[in-house]
Amino acid sequence: MRQETAGQSNRPDPQRDAETASAVMATMEESVSLFFRLRAVMEDIHGHSSISGSMRGVMRELNRFGPLTVPQMARRRPVSRQHIQAIVNDLQRAGLVSLVENPRHKRSRLVALTPDGQAAMDEVVEREHAVLNQVEIPVNVQEMQQASDVMRRMREMLECPTWRQTVHKVLYPDGTTPDNPWLDEGDDVGDATPMQVPQSR
Repeated sequence: MRQETAGQSNRPDPQRDAETASAVMATMEESVSLFFRLRAVMEDIHGHSSISGSMRGVMRELNRFGPLTVPQMARRRPVSRQHIQAIVNDLQRAGLVSLVENPRHKRSRLVALTPDGQAAMDEVVEREHAVLNQVEIPVNVQEMQQASDVMRRMREMLECPTWRQTVHKVLYPDGTTPDNPWLDEGDDVGDATPMQVPQSR
């Protein structure tokens, strides 16, 4: 937040704003590159498994946060509820998750790992640790904790309702509502299709 001092107006600094935007974009682009590399790494480690990457991703969330509803998992991605539901159905058929009563919502049941699912997840973590323990990582623990904190704060910023409001204000100043599921306030989880923004002319 900019602080106004005596003799100075609280006006934006175009150069500083440009530098900040450039740094944010560089971080986002590197995060995307890391995401795709991690996906390839996970295939190297788990490619033999009958559990798909999508199934493993849902199991990882349940292992980390405990039982969740389908809408909760969809919002975290964010993808459509139908996409998560299809993965949950596959996990149910494999006996890796079950639906349990939700004390907060009678109609939206919680998805939880079964004992077999927890055992499978433990094996996933064990395989990953076995590989990582043999890799010389070029950063120390403190640096990794700092990077994790930066990514967490950026994610929380992009999850904040202010983000959507800013997109509307900057890209659609006339108040029109774009035909875009990511920006549709009527859908609380969005859709798996990436946001498309109009090109400036």
